[in-house]
Amino acid sequence: MVDLSTQNSVKRMLTSISAKKGRVSESTRQTYLIYIGRFCDFCKKTPDELFEERRKDWKSDDMYIRRRHEDKLKEFINYFREEGYSSNTIATATGAIKSLYTHNYYPMIGVNIPSGQPVREYKVPTKEELAEVIDLANMLWHKAFMTFTKDCGISLQDMLSLNLGDRSPISRKGRSRFTLTLCVRRRGSNIILLSGKTHSSCLTTMQYSLIRLHIIRDSSHTPTPRSKTP
Repeated sequence: MVDLSTQNSVKRMLTSISAKKGRVSESTRQTYLIYIGRFCDFCKKTPDELFEERRKDWKSDDMYIRRRHEDKLKEFINYFREEGYSSNTIATATGAIKSLYTHNYYPMIGVNIPSGQPVREYKVPTKEELAEVIDLANMLWHKAFMTFTKDCGISLQDMLSLNLGDRSPISRKGRSRFTLTLCVRRRGSNIILLSGKTHSSCLTTMQYSLIRLHIIRDSSHTPTPRSKTP
């Protein structure tokens, strides 16, 4: 397999990009080389061989011969789609290949870079994974935040809307740690603290070892705090 970094066309591209945007990072360089290499394997030619062919095609009076490399790139894009690559990967690969041609003065014509779409993968962590993440937290309030949301299922928006108010059994002063059980009710878009039971007299915000929060969605029901601590 040919070393792409030794090919004159690739050197020309990297030099041109560096002159225009500054030093090319190693990660960007490797990304370009990976997808240019895949395209070369697809065409069964080295980068320099591709441009030798491109120069000859460019002089042809036949429009289809002049655009032969554009057709090859479109075939390559379709190949990536059939292989199940994401839109983001296809967009990155297409951009790298088009950049190679642009910086060698034979730009691709009529080949648009596919728009990349964010890929979201939802995964429910296991108990073991949750425990590992919580144990890795360096700060106590990070552990509390994760345990808090894990145990009660409260949304991030509701979590962030909670404040220590005048009716709260939590003091804003002091540095004691204790287990806290809160009972709250949703009222419209607000989270209202109804009652709480503590095992110490004071607490700095989020400086507890465990919080268990119960969201009461039925406004007609008056909750009773749990007597047992978690």
